[in-house]
Amino acid sequence: MIRSGCSVDVPRKKYIGEKNLYAGGKVGWSSSRFAQKFTSLINKFGSRFGFRNLFDILMYSTVGLVAILCYLNSLTGDFVHDDIVAITRNPDVLGHTSIWRLFFNDFWGKPMADPLSHKSYRPLTVLTFRWNMSLGGFAVEGYHLVNVTLHALVVCLLTYTCRIVLRWNIENSTVVGLLFAVHPVHTEAVANIVGRAELLSAFFFFVSFVSFHRWRSARHESKRILSVLTFGSAFFALLAKEQGITVVAVNLGYHLATLTKQKLEIRYMKERNRLKQVWLDRYTFSLFFGLVALLGFRTLMLHGSLPTFSVQDNPAAFSPSVLTRFLTKTYLVTFNAWLMLCPSNLSYDWQMGSIPLVETIWHRGNLGSVFLFSGMGAIFMCNRKTGKVQEKIVLSVALVILIVPFLPASNLLVTVGFVVAERILYIPRPYSQLVLEGFWQANLISILATGLEPARNLEHFCSFDTSYPFWSPRTRLPGAEHVRLDVNIPHEL
Repeated sequence: MIRSGCSVDVPRKKYIGEKNLYAGGKVGWSSSRFAQKFTSLINKFGSRFGFRNLFDILMYSTVGLVAILCYLNSLTGDFVHDDIVAITRNPDVLGHTSIWRLFFNDFWGKPMADPLSHKSYRPLTVLTFRWNMSLGGFAVEGYHLVNVTLHALVVCLLTYTCRIVLRWNIENSTVVGLLFAVHPVHTEAVANIVGRAELLSAFFFFVSFVSFHRWRSARHESKRILSVLTFGSAFFALLAKEQGITVVAVNLGYHLATLTKQKLEIRYMKERNRLKQVWLDRYTFSLFFGLVALLGFRTLMLHGSLPTFSVQDNPAAFSPSVLTRFLTKTYLVTFNAWLMLCPSNLSYDWQMGSIPLVETIWHRGNLGSVFLFSGMGAIFMCNRKTGKVQEKIVLSVALVILIVPFLPASNLLVTVGFVVAERILYIPRPYSQLVLEGFWQANLISILATGLEPARNLEHFCSFDTSYPFWSPRTRLPGAEHVRLDVNIPHEL
């Protein structure tokens, strides 16, 4: 008998009703039988968690490993910028206050009821910093290790969403996961320790989204557990960062998008009463009241006052001209979109004069704004007119997750304390890719981008290594003469 290129003499014995088994002498290695048993084991237990076959496990392992390898060199990075105030000088992190009191203070350790509070309510993130401090003190490796691990988990959850929720094949799901893992715009969220707020919020964001997907298709005995997990994860996402509350609205948008097929069938039958029953089901009511409850809780934590910002934090919000405010804010949306698509010019702090105000309609940035909003309108129209239900669902989900989590920090609805912040693009970023993938499945450009983005990622990471180099790349950008140097430079000197 010849196996693996070698000739082996093995006595054979056949049993009735069974395949040939080897008895006596040296037993050969039956790779086919082992593969069959391993595959059956994967199919039996892995199907419960969305692992359809061995290649799914390999896919999740690959994207998670790539996400970790991209940021291994961040483990020795020092406390920089907001890390100093939010961690090394925060009484809630240092253990000077009780854990119970931590849930009534803002991200910087001030009481939320204080009129001077920043109103950034992120107790879950602060609690993880406190655990890091109690376990390892000021050793930065522990803080960064948690961040990198969370990033890898988020990448796997995103890939899982593409594979299970959107029902994509392994190749397209892997491409989206790898693009998200290596994209340079995530460097601030992962390599900067305070970026854990984005990571934690994104983790619970995707857990809530996937749980809602399984809730809608689960058996009766599992629905209650999955409903609790859906809203519980949404609440934890809110406690990690304010942006996390948008997952409830995303779940609602996803639910309505998946009803497209039923809605179209009912429209053809002209049954208006039945149409109302499709839209207004128990999931719609649950998500609506859940969103109202979370908004009420977050409003209650403001204690009747809004945060105050200075002109240095957000110059556009303090401009006396309505036209300037409108043109600048729409241009900033375009600027964020460009960072997601082409991260060629990145910075840790886009404040003060780094992005000049758009004061006239003849500014060249307005052309980009017109192109962006016209393109988004065209995508909406194409999504509405398309007859392919699965394509409609993919585009609807991508657009909802691309737009809704970005709105609270876009300067369009409420005033925020920054001009542009790359960290807020952590959740919307992969779904800019999904919008394109909804039209064209993983193509050569996506694969090339996956290979080119790690180089830019490593280059941008250098600005988060230590405190003083952290400021160096910023000084090469336009408007560098207006840079605000109020934290790290004095810390270094």
